[in-house]
Amino acid sequence: MARVLCVGPKNTPVTGQSYAFDYFVNNSKCNVDILYNSGGNKLLSLIQYSFKVLYRRFFCSYDVVYFTSSRTRIGFARDLFLVILFKNKSKVVNHLHGADFIQFREGCSRYLKRVIDYTYNSISSSIILTDGMREHYKYYQKMDISVIPNFFDTKSIGALHKTRKENLLERKFKVLFLSNLMPDKGLIELIEAIKYLKQKQYHVSLSIVGASLGFECLDSYVKETCEEHKYITYDGPVYDDEKADVLSENHFMVLPSYYKTEAQPISLIEGMANGCVLITTKHNYLPELVNDLNGSLVEVRDWQSIADALESYFNDLDKITTISEHNRNIAIEKFSATAFVNSIDDVLVNCRRN
Repeated sequence: MARVLCVGPKNTPVTGQSYAFDYFVNNSKCNVDILYNSGGNKLLSLIQYSFKVLYRRFFCSYDVVYFTSSRTRIGFARDLFLVILFKNKSKVVNHLHGADFIQFREGCSRYLKRVIDYTYNSISSSIILTDGMREHYKYYQKMDISVIPNFFDTKSIGALHKTRKENLLERKFKVLFLSNLMPDKGLIELIEAIKYLKQKQYHVSLSIVGASLGFECLDSYVKETCEEHKYITYDGPVYDDEKADVLSENHFMVLPSYYKTEAQPISLIEGMANGCVLITTKHNYLPELVNDLNGSLVEVRDWQSIADALESYFNDLDKITTISEHNRNIAIEKFSATAFVNSIDDVLVNCRRN
């Protein structure tokens, strides 16, 4: 197997990119050496990272360097340093997890754009999450591009709760928001939609699950809302069996995100694998994941659109059941963790041979 230097973020805080990187490096069949490029004091972390890269460049040998790319100036400087050092010694493979590379490049000066283009023209292959993300690398004609979707871990799959079916028959609808608490994830709009539906006498509850990232205004709003409305709860971050339990007891997974880097959220795939009806926004590449067969797309920053989508399901129990069964099957078919890891391994091995 290929000897691979894997460079990416630590899994704290947990983001889609850090979670995917961590899962890959811990399950790859390649001979991997892991180098984290984040964590702790930013300046100290950058200095330590630079020395570790230099050491590996001159004292280690790799067939391939695999890294998850950044879309900030400081992050790009880190990626530039890595690519320039290794481009003549090893094949370089980049994995793009966010939807904002175009915006990053277009927001740079003419000189910096040239440096970015030189760097990315030195990359052998890139991995993207959806076919639509090819547009980010349209300037790099020599770059091989592979589409590898995100995945769900079987640890996040729970047994079907008996109460889930009972609640559905009794029209007690359970809605889940599973994401880090960030303003642009659409949580405020979702809460407003749930409050509106409750006022219309629907028996609906909302579980908010995810880590606080220190947005004080949002955290305060969530706390006050949960204290005032007992049908809305905040449970913090959950993992493994606890996450599986939460996912398997809810009927809907709602992520009304307008976060600028949103591409293909793992939380939505986990919801799909647990038979949740998916509701998300017409934002970035989310419409490539969610459609009429597995859920609904709503307008950005529009709580009424979220409420209307949920209400349409509340009045059609058969549709909820049909989508739930479909989502479980399609998740297994298209988004398995094994396929995710094996596909990246294949890219790395083939890149080494070429």
